[in-house]
Amino acid sequence: TPASHGVASRGSARASAPSSNGRPSRSALVDALSQVARAASGCGERGGPVRVIVTFANSGVARSIQVSGADLPAQTRSCMIGAASRARVPAFEGDPVTVAKTL
Repeated sequence: TPASHGVASRGSARASAPSSNGRPSRSALVDALSQVARAASGCGERGGPVRVIVTFANSGVARSIQVSGADLPAQTRSCMIGAASRARVPAFEGDPVTVAKTL
């Protein structure tokens, strides 16, 4: 089952500025997902690919996180959710933005 988690407010660098349309730039989103992948790399054993879906609020903070993968131990899932909760993009205008990455 997908899990969601609140957001930690500590320690992450801001990515590049929003695009001209007020939405996060593609590079900011790629940077945030790369940060998640690096942080999650130390989360433990995975039985296969893991899909991480992050929804960013217009504050730039990760507000909703889903982690799914076959035979994913609860401790690994929890660690990955924690890693994703620290991802940030610059604040932007409009509706939340959802992005996904397979690790």
